[in-house]
Amino acid sequence: MKLLCCIYILLLNFQLSYVLVKAYTPIPHFTHRATLIGNKLYILGGDTSKTSIFSFTPTKDDFFCLDVSAAFNTTNITWTDFSNFAGTPIQRGAAVSAGGPNKDIIFLVGGAFENSSYGIPLVYTFDTVKNVWNTPIIKGTQPTRRDFIYSIIDVTGKMYIFGGSYNTGTGNSTGTTGNYENRMDILDTIELTWSIGSQLQAPTPRDGYSATLLPNGIIAYIGGYGVNGPTNLKEIYLYDTKNNAWETMITVGTIPDARAHHSSVLGLNNDRIIIYGGFYSTTSPAVAHDFSVLDIRNKPYQWFTPNISGTIPPTPTAHTANVVGRYMIVTYGFIYSQKYINPDVYFLDIGNDSEYEWVTSFDPKLSLTPSPNPSPNPSLIQNGSSISIGTMIGAIIGTFIGGILLTIFGLMIYRWYKRKHPRAIPTHGS
Repeated sequence: MKLLCCIYILLLNFQLSYVLVKAYTPIPHFTHRATLIGNKLYILGGDTSKTSIFSFTPTKDDFFCLDVSAAFNTTNITWTDFSNFAGTPIQRGAAVSAGGPNKDIIFLVGGAFENSSYGIPLVYTFDTVKNVWNTPIIKGTQPTRRDFIYSIIDVTGKMYIFGGSYNTGTGNSTGTTGNYENRMDILDTIELTWSIGSQLQAPTPRDGYSATLLPNGIIAYIGGYGVNGPTNLKEIYLYDTKNNAWETMITVGTIPDARAHHSSVLGLNNDRIIIYGGFYSTTSPAVAHDFSVLDIRNKPYQWFTPNISGTIPPTPTAHTANVVGRYMIVTYGFIYSQKYINPDVYFLDIGNDSEYEWVTSFDPKLSLTPSPNPSPNPSLIQNGSSISIGTMIGAIIGTFIGGILLTIFGLMIYRWYKRKHPRAIPTHGS
């Protein structure tokens, strides 16, 4: 009896542990892209070369997401693998935005593909509701495929794609750069049409810049890499999406080093742009002021170095940064100073403008510090839960198998007990 009870307990533990499917651990990337839709942060594409951001070593392990509806820390991040969906493009350096009528469709435009990009569709879409990849038909003049590009999508569903690079003489991205572009292409993600923006007073041709959408519909373009290397950050470029016009601004303050392949996000009060990381050159990659803030409340915009506490991580290049609640989530990137791919995810708490803090935990329920400014804060992520498909299948199978085994052993124990303890036949007077 004791032996059977022990087996029963072991099987019960097996059933409970089986549903805890082994966590998926993605391969670290750089020159990937990240976009937030609802409570999921989707990571797409990227490079796994360990020598330079200008080489290209792709991997099929390049589409996964992070559920940001629940709290977690840097040691227990749970990723969901999406790379096995049919039609997943293997690329790096594409423009990626959430568009469509409900902003629940990922649009992936351009980028470099392994070996050759000829014959490969310029635009891919991923329906995050149906989990299906498509190659939509877009009306209008299709632009040249370009690499190391970033996109901004406005409230009307228009996706703005500036600059980029392509191979000399081919107009094709195959993993190396050649010519630089300063063209503004606009993809209407609702009507599925191409149009061309203004080039009057546009920035010099470049790739590897950062782009940030301001509350007034203006896109701020900062830095980048052109024919003469990284561009300076004293001069920034503003594209008015409402009037289709460029403006050049000479900033003031503590000007950060020239750089490319950095990140930028809008602060929680909509009054500052936060830039992080990037590199200066392949021979002297380190940048001073790897973390800087651009105050955009008054013209000219003013740079300053913010107060930051916590353990400072290595400075990444070609990483991603997304604001979720009160945090800036930084994923992966290339550590140029030591020539390795950053395997970590960083959390910067930007809820307090007077001091940012590098933290090791993420909690979506933490409220934002009340803003002294009347401008509204970005919407917090929706509460909810999301279980990966693999976890659900594993849980169902594990529960089913465990239930059958428990039933069988339960019957065995019952029969054994009946044999050892036969029911006494009542007699008169007993």
